[in-house]
Amino acid sequence: MSRKYFTINERNKLEVLLKENYKITRITEILKKDRATIYREIKRFIRCFKKKGGKNED
Repeated sequence: MSRKYFTINERNKLEVLLKENYKITRITEILKKDRATIYREIKRFIRCFKKKGGKNED
């Protein structure tokens, strides 16, 4: 089984949906990704955020 990573656009969309408090089940429908894939991407995002010092660059 090959893993397919999120594109930049998908990551941006995921970030927006999370900030807008969408439920994971709805996010899976919108992005057409498995729930486990969404959770892995969230974990990956959290690790990257912590490595950058936890500062939001908005």
